[in-house]
Amino acid sequence: GRWEALGIPHIKGSFPFGSYNLMGGHIDSVTLEGHQKFPKEKYFGWYLMGKPVLAINDVNLLKHIEVKDFDHFVDRLDSSTQKKMFSGGDLDKIWELQLTSITGDEWKQLR
Repeated sequence: GRWEALGIPHIKGSFPFGSYNLMGGHIDSVTLEGHQKFPKEKYFGWYLMGKPVLAINDVNLLKHIEVKDFDHFVDRLDSSTQKKMFSGGDLDKIWELQLTSITGDEWKQLR
């Protein structure tokens, strides 16, 4: 996989969900497992529906990404993944409006 080729610690994925069984609860609760598995790593990789995801554990690195390098991370999700994640009901429409989900100029204005 991609993370192995880059030498990044990661949680292996499997079809169809990737690294986590998302039917087992909220994504934040489920992905906590990865943060607990790699507590001393600055970052680690995992897979979401076949797409590689980089998770940041280090607060200073995250601050650098979110504040100083924010202009490099405008569109975090590709359009097909975003459509899959937010195609449900009214709550999905709310989640779609959070800073980590919006894209392009809308993200720049909100940021």
